[in-house]
Amino acid sequence: MRPAVRLATGPSPVPTPKTRAAARRKTKATVLKVEVPDPVWTALRQEALDRRVTVKYLVLEALAAKGYAFDLSAIPKDGRRLR
Repeated sequence: MRPAVRLATGPSPVPTPKTRAAARRKTKATVLKVEVPDPVWTALRQEALDRRVTVKYLVLEALAAKGYAFDLSAIPKDGRRLR
């Protein structure tokens, strides 16, 4: 009769921020950079502050409202304030 073999059951590897971000990102994303006039940027920042979201989230929300197909709830929180 052979002795029972025990498998090592140590703690699972700790996910790094990089692996967590890769796990969240299910679709390919591309960076979009645009220049806007200072008054527009100021207005976007103020609305983002008032609504406790990021400017990025506001832009994505506007694109969704215009009919661009993506699930806004699937967008990572990307620093939106949770207070």
